[in-house]
Amino acid sequence: MSDDSPAIGIDLGTTYCCVAYTTPNGNVEIIKNQLGHRTTPSYVFFNDDEMLIGKGAKEEVYLTGENVVYDSKRLIGQNFDSANVQRNLKNWPFNVIQGSDNKPLIRITQSLGYVNYKPEDVSAKLLKYIKDAAEERLDCCIKDAVITVPAYFNYHQRTATERAGNLAGLNVLRIINEPTAAALAYVHSSKIRGTKNLLIFDLGGGTFDVSIITADSNKSIVVKATSGNTYLGGRDLDDNLADFIVEELENKYNVSLRIDKDTMRRIRARSEKIKIDLSESKEVQYDILGLIPQTTDAYHKIKREDFERINEKLFQECINIVHDCLKDADMTKSDIDKVLLTGGSSRTPKLQQMLKNLFGDEKLSKGVDPDEAVAHGAAVQAAVLTHDDTKALVPKITDITPLSLGSEIFGDRMRFIIKRNSQIPVTKTADLVTVYDKQESVAFNIYEGERPLVQHNTKIGSCTMNLPPQPPGYPIKLSFHINENGVLEVGATTEDGVYTSLTINYEKQNVQTITDILREAKINETKDNTIADVVELWTDLQSYCVRVKAVCSYDEEKLSAGEKQSILNVAEEVSKWLDNNKVKTGDEKSAILQKRKTIEDVCEPIFSNYNYKIKDMSISEFYKFSKQLQKK
Repeated sequence: MSDDSPAIGIDLGTTYCCVAYTTPNGNVEIIKNQLGHRTTPSYVFFNDDEMLIGKGAKEEVYLTGENVVYDSKRLIGQNFDSANVQRNLKNWPFNVIQGSDNKPLIRITQSLGYVNYKPEDVSAKLLKYIKDAAEERLDCCIKDAVITVPAYFNYHQRTATERAGNLAGLNVLRIINEPTAAALAYVHSSKIRGTKNLLIFDLGGGTFDVSIITADSNKSIVVKATSGNTYLGGRDLDDNLADFIVEELENKYNVSLRIDKDTMRRIRARSEKIKIDLSESKEVQYDILGLIPQTTDAYHKIKREDFERINEKLFQECINIVHDCLKDADMTKSDIDKVLLTGGSSRTPKLQQMLKNLFGDEKLSKGVDPDEAVAHGAAVQAAVLTHDDTKALVPKITDITPLSLGSEIFGDRMRFIIKRNSQIPVTKTADLVTVYDKQESVAFNIYEGERPLVQHNTKIGSCTMNLPPQPPGYPIKLSFHINENGVLEVGATTEDGVYTSLTINYEKQNVQTITDILREAKINETKDNTIADVVELWTDLQSYCVRVKAVCSYDEEKLSAGEKQSILNVAEEVSKWLDNNKVKTGDEKSAILQKRKTIEDVCEPIFSNYNYKIKDMSISEFYKFSKQLQKK
């Protein structure tokens, strides 16, 4: 077996996997598995004596349930108590339990007891099967791979996928987004003239992504926007269909099918096949022998129109996400030149008709097989990363960050530094200041999310900068840099040359999907804006208290002892009130304004006698003013 091996591209799908490589002459070839098939079902069957992967494991679903594992992609990088995991538990025949770290564990029953697997362990077994197939077909040792994930996978899901690749014995060159890989496949296999805007509609077995990508004749690719739902896919269409079938059979034959776990498992297993057949035919009859006791009927019929009706909400959600992506890209449907369909469920006639109605029939492109497009693009990227002579295939890929990133600032607020859908690599800076008198350190807490208060976002790291004692307003420049691999580096510099930095290592916490984060931000937008406005009033008042107390500290000549004491008394009173009355609902506005009046009524008449315009100063202006007071 040769050591001169190509890097492979792997589409690690929820329901099917596909692997490809780029030949020395620049063509991409799909690598068939051990059975000679171009795709492999993402199923693993465990028992005491053997482990089946792919088609053999999937067929075991009809015979047994608990030890056939699928949908590991819907578990990877998730918390056990997340709403998405809990929602799917009722549909999985295998057992999922809560681990000590609140991560899901897949429990396999064996004759000597139980064995628990992490989701990435199951994905690793799929990847090892794929790796072995590639080595057998290409007669070489496979080491390097590019693995694709949904564009809306968060950091935890991406790193868990990378760990699965490592467990399978692969050096994971890069984790790239599935829509980006699909666009790569299109660019690699098409002759593009000029600049084209591509919308990638990627509906797989368990996830859904929409991305808008600009490609040009130089084969460069720039991602403009992405949207999606990591818990919407063909599996959900199957589950809705299974529920409909059960209801129909129960009503017709007056039986209770839901109480029998084995019957429900067999119905859910058949639903995928019925769904696929309904893409080709307007009516399908399916075998019910063994499902209904004491019946002579062998078949039951279901119509495509029934399938479309029961999944109408999911279809509409797909189209709504398309509109969201267009809005994020600041484009209209007329700006889109081609709609690329990827993922097996994009073959659904109803969805294709909805897309035709939106964009026009001529814009739908089916040039690359939906099941193979993502692996095709991943193979191109793998070749680019490993061989200098293939760099001309795709000279540049510019992706985006799916969530906003920023730091916590005074008042528990989120200072957005890199906005979601920013193209990467990217560097952004923000001017921050100290907020307390004689401040000796600054803590930089880094968050990702879309809401104005940090308590509603996800903390991903922190660092601390130590300083000589400084007055309020001491300037600090905070910089965020995301490199081409999506790694965030944070640095902070003062005007005196003090510097600190960190590379983000994401902290363990309650993990949300990007879909959930954006949905919650949209639902709470009005309330958040109201609270953010009141928090700003709270922050301004707190800052004013700090400034007036600092003036008393730094003014050595003008203010009398009695004036200083009056200012300090009221400032301390208001500061204590602020500490005990944090903003929670947005209804605190009138009380904050009243406290502002209380302190200004005491301080401003005194300051006006000395032409101190503390009230109207920004904190940066106050820093310069305080330095002048210290010089005197």
